[in-house]
Amino acid sequence: MPQDSVLYAVGRLRMLRRRLLNAAQMQRLLTAADAQEAQRVLLEAGYITPEQPDAEKASMDRLLEASRMVARLTPDQATTDSFLLRYDVLNLKTLLKARILGEEPEALSPGGTLDTEMLRHAVADHSYGRLPEPLKAAMEALEKRIAVSVDPMEIDVRLDQAMYRMMLEGLRKTRSPAARKWLKARADFVNMRSFLRLRNMQASLTLQDVLVPGGQIERKLRAGIVENGDHLIRGAAMTYGGRIAALTARAMEDMSQIGLLEKEMEAYLSDLFAAERMKPDSIDAVIDYLFQVEEQSADVRLIMAGKRNGFSQDEIEERLRGNYGR
Repeated sequence: MPQDSVLYAVGRLRMLRRRLLNAAQMQRLLTAADAQEAQRVLLEAGYITPEQPDAEKASMDRLLEASRMVARLTPDQATTDSFLLRYDVLNLKTLLKARILGEEPEALSPGGTLDTEMLRHAVADHSYGRLPEPLKAAMEALEKRIAVSVDPMEIDVRLDQAMYRMMLEGLRKTRSPAARKWLKARADFVNMRSFLRLRNMQASLTLQDVLVPGGQIERKLRAGIVENGDHLIRGAAMTYGGRIAALTARAMEDMSQIGLLEKEMEAYLSDLFAAERMKPDSIDAVIDYLFQVEEQSADVRLIMAGKRNGFSQDEIEERLRGNYGR
């Protein structure tokens, strides 16, 4: 159950932060000679145990624990649910795509706001009455489209648009200035990325079809400034700093550079909450804890997969979300 004291929530989560791997431990993991040595680093750090040596499962368990703890401790459920909603949307995408392909879905995240078994039955039965209205409407519209043709891109787009509408509503009265900034920047980044990708591909959806709400770019593009899209995207990039502006310009010239841009965008979003990390009375510190666990869980899985598959340290490092003092 959510509770009222932000001081209590931040205090409890500050204790849990001690379980995160520190920068030195992450650097040791990254520089390990092979997967076996990396496994030993995680064991020594207490990230895995002899009884549970699976780093992938340990990472997912930590992420699940973090999302459940945030849901339990939050003094502002509407704000934190807006961020946990991302897992619900990911689960719906996974279930719907797996059903279309006739495959078993990959593991679902139980860290969202909606019961995963309910979601399984909803997608299997094509029945969405128990979903929040924006997700219900998106899934029902997708079912009609799927009956005619299947476009995985449209599945992602429609559910993302519903998610951003729900986040806008959930954060309407939030006590977190960083959460409002995050949503605006994230929506702008998603739309900037869509603009860049659609310039270089044949797609069944137009830019107008794929824009998500919540930022400034979407409103300007819908107002008919599409012919000046390059100028608009460059201007938006400048809003978010010189590094993002430079990487956006590079991606416009060479789409192989978009991965670096996306990584810089993720760092920008994470930093919005990091400034509040040590404040004892900020809901932002609660959200920041969730983001820290997400980042580290993703990076541990990436490093271990890279070690198992023989990737070089440089190849792994350039894909990491955290910088770990590098």
